[in-house]
Amino acid sequence: MKKIVFCFVTLLTFFSCKNHNVDITAFEEEPDSTLYTVINECSDSLLQLSCLGDGKNITCDYRQALKAEKLVGTLTIGDTLAVMIEDSTDIMRSAVNISNLVGKWVIDDDPNRNGLEMTNDNVAVTIGRTADVALKTWKVHNGELIISYVLSDGSDYNYHADTSSVSLMNKDVCHLSLHGTQLKLSRQKGLIVK
Repeated sequence: MKKIVFCFVTLLTFFSCKNHNVDITAFEEEPDSTLYTVINECSDSLLQLSCLGDGKNITCDYRQALKAEKLVGTLTIGDTLAVMIEDSTDIMRSAVNISNLVGKWVIDDDPNRNGLEMTNDNVAVTIGRTADVALKTWKVHNGELIISYVLSDGSDYNYHADTSSVSLMNKDVCHLSLHGTQLKLSRQKGLIVK
C-alpha cells in the first residue's frame, strides 16, 4: 500500500510540475564568445583590459564599436566590461558595461516607482509591474543583452528570452527595450518606497 501511495504522489508531483521546468541553456543557439574583462587603461582609441577568467591582458581598438553604437555604457577604469573582439584583429565589435548595468532601475515619471533590478549573479527582478513580465535572468551573449522572463499575468510559465537593445546607458540612466516596450530608467539609490 505504501508503494502505491508513493508512486501516486511521485506521478502527481511530476505532472503538476512538468510545465514549470526550464532549461535556460535552450536560449543559447550558438557558442558564446563574450569575454568578461576589467578596464585597466583607456585612451582615445584603445582599451587595455584584463580577462576575468585567466587574467590575460588584451589591448583593443574600440572606435568601430563606438561608431556602430555597439558600445553600451561608459569606459571607466576598474569597471567590468563584456566584450566581443574580432578573432584575427584586436578590434572590438561590441561591449556592455556590466558595472553600469547592475543595480536597481526605476521607470522615469512612473508614480508607482516600477522598474527592474539586475544583480551581479545574473538575476533580473521586476519591481512592481514592468512591461507585463516577471523578469528572471539576464546575460550578455555574443555581445547582446538577453533578459529572460515569464508573463506576469500567469498565462504562460515558460521562460522567454528577449534580446534587449540598449540605446543609452551610464551610471545613472538606462534606455532599453524589453518585451516590445521602450523603457527610460533612472538608477534608484536608497530604499524604494511608495
